[in-house]
Amino acid sequence: MKRSDVFYLLAVAVFAVALAVIVFADAAEVIARGTGEMTYSPAAGEPRDLDLERIKRLLRSRDLSDREALHYERVEEDE
Repeated sequence: MKRSDVFYLLAVAVFAVALAVIVFADAAEVIARGTGEMTYSPAAGEPRDLDLERIKRLLRSRDLSDREALHYERVEEDE
């Protein structure tokens, strides 16, 4: 076996071990919290609260349009 083959196998093994440690650490955190939910990164987005009364008020005062956007075509559902 060549030296480059040994280096490649060692690099793959180190990467696999690092990945396993990350996955098991995250799973241990979920188990410790006692929930079945995984934590999400901020890149996944955050839910936001909507002020429905304000939206209704803006619709009534015509400051917010109730028309559909013109930049997309509506997709009809298959029957």
